[in-house]
Amino acid sequence: MQKKLIALAVAGLVSTGAFADSTAVTVYGVADLSFDFVKTSGGVAGSQTGTYTRVSSNSSYIGFKGTEDVGNGMKALFQFENGVGADTGAMFNSARDTYAGLAGAYGDIKLGTLTTPTRALGSAIDVNAGWAGIGSSAALTNTSGFDTRQTNTAQFTSANFSGFSGALAYISGENKTASGNPAKADGRAWDLGLNYNNGPILAGLTYANGKARDGVDSQTKNTRVAGAYDFGMGSVRALWNQVKFENNVGLNSKQTTWGLGGTF
Repeated sequence: MQKKLIALAVAGLVSTGAFADSTAVTVYGVADLSFDFVKTSGGVAGSQTGTYTRVSSNSSYIGFKGTEDVGNGMKALFQFENGVGADTGAMFNSARDTYAGLAGAYGDIKLGTLTTPTRALGSAIDVNAGWAGIGSSAALTNTSGFDTRQTNTAQFTSANFSGFSGALAYISGENKTASGNPAKADGRAWDLGLNYNNGPILAGLTYANGKARDGVDSQTKNTRVAGAYDFGMGSVRALWNQVKFENNVGLNSKQTTWGLGGTF
């Protein structure tokens, strides 16, 4: 029995080596925990107020990604990434960018849960990109939804040509049943981005459009313009964003947001 186990172990090592020769797999992640002393007041009914302590897992996550050469200059690629709630012991508590795809000389195409162009441009400009800790900003009252990772998404991202690149994402609604409506809804959205990133200059323009197909033809339109200049020891950044909410019963609204930032 012992000899058989040794033989199996050796066979396992050989097969693992063969796999590693054809596919490069990386395990990565972040463990970002903090002990917080919190004092809150003036909250709405039912919210936590007063003075208390807590352990926060913040943006901790673990991921697995890899590529494999499939010939003719093409590579298959995958990534599985998930949030980790180390403070509560929840190993996988939120979906992050998770996909499979193909990459070639002109760019790549991915299918899965993805950061689409609007969110990507905001993260590139934000001096607090990835914030999730005790000092995180309050959410806006009305948001377009394009600053979150999008599920059921197909996205093409071009290669970089002298600093210029583009991306187009299509977000499928998967014919989910509309709330309060026996008919099927076919909500869908698309998100287009054009970027210039060369040397000290970063500039981008994105436009996203989403249709809920909810009986009143709810529609969201999001336009974003942003740029940054890196001096080496520091940078300046600016962003302008406008989101419009429209439907066929006249309940329309518009929200404009802008921001200035700098790093040193």
